[in-house]
Amino acid sequence: MMNHVFFVSFHILLFVIASVTTAIADGFWQDPATGMEFTRIQGGCFQMGQGESEKETLERLPSLFSSRANFGDELPRHEVCVGDYALSSHEVTVAEFRTFTEETAYRTDAEVDGGCMEYPIPGYRWKTADRTWLDPGFRQKDNEPVVCVSYYDAVAFANWLSEKDGKRKFRLPTEAEWEYAVREGGGDKVYGAADELGETGWFVENSPRRTSPVATGKANALGISDLNGNVWEWVGDTYAGDYYRTSPRQNPTGAAAGPFKVVRGGSWNSFAWHCRAANREFLQPVHRDTATGFRLLFTE
Repeated sequence: MMNHVFFVSFHILLFVIASVTTAIADGFWQDPATGMEFTRIQGGCFQMGQGESEKETLERLPSLFSSRANFGDELPRHEVCVGDYALSSHEVTVAEFRTFTEETAYRTDAEVDGGCMEYPIPGYRWKTADRTWLDPGFRQKDNEPVVCVSYYDAVAFANWLSEKDGKRKFRLPTEAEWEYAVREGGGDKVYGAADELGETGWFVENSPRRTSPVATGKANALGISDLNGNVWEWVGDTYAGDYYRTSPRQNPTGAAAGPFKVVRGGSWNSFAWHCRAANREFLQPVHRDTATGFRLLFTE
């Protein structure tokens, strides 16, 4: 009798272990063309925008850095719901972007027209330089995030990957999808996963003043790395400072029209408060600099 109970219990245990293993395996997908890794995220509803913890952080800033009317474009905080999606586990790397350019002979906006903005250290002013993703002014490893790419370059990469895959539609995440991921599906912490930036992201206080290899910081609970810091990330939304006042609850996609696109997350040369979960910055879609890159998602 005891042997029978042990036999049944053992096989139940094996079944549970196998089920968990399958669930973990099913939670990730790797693109065979580039090697890009994607993490499947179950959609849901969450509070988007500046919460109390972030408000307290901003109130402690010197007036020099809090001149954006208390960051009113992050308000009001409002409920948003997003569907299921799979987000790249880290920012698109130099090697992954190279696969695209070598196969298509694509030339980025920086290569075609006027270079890339760089950030001279020390100093707090950007300047235009003869830089491209191939040479951003510092030597990059293949596993560092590609920079000096415009919004249009990021979209071109996504379209190429979609065509190559033939099944999945790859695109930039929306602001809502990006913030849902950094907040791990919800929560009110300043940086999404934590109230202190620390080991989760590369920013001005801990970076080597340049990009760092992806996924070297601590991943969040969803298995996503580098949402805070390393490089700013293009998202799909057109920017409007008052968008949150009229944003739809279900799968918002940004303003209908406008001259700017949104970037999120902060970078290696950002102050910590730039890397907050709710922080919204905006750039012209042709803009490219040595601290801005992107990541992709797909839906099935």
